[in-house]
Amino acid sequence: MNCQRIRLKKGKQKELIEKTKSKNNFTWKQFAGVLVINTSYLCHELRSEKRLLRKDLFQKICNLVNEDYSFFIEEILDSNWGQMKGGSNSNAGGKGEVKIKIPELNSRFSELLGAYLGDGTLTKYFMRITADHRYSLPYLQYLASIVEESLGIKPSIRIPSNRNIAYLEIRSKQFSDYLKEEFGFSFGDKIKNKQRIPEQILKDQRLSIACLRGLMDTDGSISKRGNQLCLEFTSKNPVLLDQVWKIGTRLGVFTHQSKEQVGTNSWPKIVRYFNLVGSSDRIHIIRFNEKFCDNKLLYKKDLFAYFKKYDGVLLPFRGLWSIGMTPP
Repeated sequence: MNCQRIRLKKGKQKELIEKTKSKNNFTWKQFAGVLVINTSYLCHELRSEKRLLRKDLFQKICNLVNEDYSFFIEEILDSNWGQMKGGSNSNAGGKGEVKIKIPELNSRFSELLGAYLGDGTLTKYFMRITADHRYSLPYLQYLASIVEESLGIKPSIRIPSNRNIAYLEIRSKQFSDYLKEEFGFSFGDKIKNKQRIPEQILKDQRLSIACLRGLMDTDGSISKRGNQLCLEFTSKNPVLLDQVWKIGTRLGVFTHQSKEQVGTNSWPKIVRYFNLVGSSDRIHIIRFNEKFCDNKLLYKKDLFAYFKKYDGVLLPFRGLWSIGMTPP
């Protein structure tokens, strides 16, 4: 991914963006879609010159307006822009810089972003993803492997005393800045800020599937309801909920939508979900697979007895062939 940044003379970035929008009769949403970036990021960050244009976006916008703004370039920042900020990259607590490699936007990294959007927190200094360590510690360890592979740094997993939660923490100001710069993510309250799946992911079905898996494994559930199994995603963020609904219906796995939930009670749809999307959290894998193989409907408290049986399951789990069985 080209991460060089273009610094134009003051006011020229705003002028270029507004002129291109006007000349092409774009809405902000249409303009952002053409550029494959977040609408809010385009309108509020790039337009106001709070953030610099990536070199590839600058060239694309110049082509759209059919004008050459290279005359107004004052500086081209190298691709290691985040690492050149010196002390501003230090992590919270002043323990020194934590530098990352720029990640490839692939299925693995998209799954990590989905987990963050589901049950994560982003501040200026770190990203944190939370889970119940009694059930999902292996899931956090799986996400940690994605972090090491994608960013080239080792995150920490903390388990506070006298609590059932565990935290996966990526303490790097550079990484936080990168997520804001590249995907338009905001620091703080995800619901208040209406955090959303980035446009780059929505436009690619492979990435959308991976992101949906991360969302479902954090803020989703596979649970027993009466004599059936239910697959549901819950969120108080209407923007995110609508995005998840659209991905799920496009894949043919969701059948119902309410104010704060989307999902399905249809067993064939749940089977389809696991064949297409799958899961990386053993509590979801156990519930699905035990229902599929032995028609067992398990409560959460029943899952402990099955943990050893599912040690070493291939992740992400998609259908029975993931553990060496014959697909249906």
